[in-house]
Amino acid sequence: DKRARRVMFPDPGHVIVEADSSQVEGRIVFIRTKDPELIKLGRQRIGFDQHAFTASMVFKKPVEQVGKGTQERQVAKSISHAAQRAMQGKTMADWMLQNNMTHTDLTPYDADECDGLLDTYHKAFPGIRIWQQGMRRTLRATKRLVNRWGRIWDVRYEEMNDNLYRRGYNFLPQSECADLTNQCFAALYKWFKAEHMCSKIMLQEHDSLVLSCLPTEAYDVAVFLRDHLEVELDYDGVNL
Repeated sequence: DKRARRVMFPDPGHVIVEADSSQVEGRIVFIRTKDPELIKLGRQRIGFDQHAFTASMVFKKPVEQVGKGTQERQVAKSISHAAQRAMQGKTMADWMLQNNMTHTDLTPYDADECDGLLDTYHKAFPGIRIWQQGMRRTLRATKRLVNRWGRIWDVRYEEMNDNLYRRGYNFLPQSECADLTNQCFAALYKWFKAEHMCSKIMLQEHDSLVLSCLPTEAYDVAVFLRDHLEVELDYDGVNL
């Protein structure tokens, strides 16, 4: 929860250093679809904002007008997450209301409106639904999913239904993101111990790490984080 982040302070004489992966779950989904256009988007790095791109497409505005801090980008982020997890309009509308995402005049998005937004997204990115179909086939045939780190989600005793499938769409990007963060977490912890450093890990936030660092150690820590998080990984035969 981002509220927890706001009550964390560095040790006296330290500064906060945070490494935050760039829209990593959406990128992993794009890569795993094996759709050439989505792979291209998932691999874009410098200057690419997946959610601003979606907002530009949905709200028909230039990308520079729907960047970070805009309401359109926040809504587009919700659309992306909802579409990639096969939400229906009603569920998405309820979730947006719970998270205080409304129109600029404060009226809520309704279910039909959200269905329309999701439909626009899927028409632009048809590879998402094709990937979801493949996930359902895998779950029915093998009764499990395995992420790139070897983590197994076993569902042999569970009923095959839409709720289970949605959990499956979540499992791969979420577990792969967290496992990448934890690989860095473990390596960083060992490095701090081996080098007798004063810096320390404060929070693991799924796709980011928050650290309390001595100013004299902060640059070396930032380089370590970059080198251990900006790594090329194979996702079922496609690199990201």
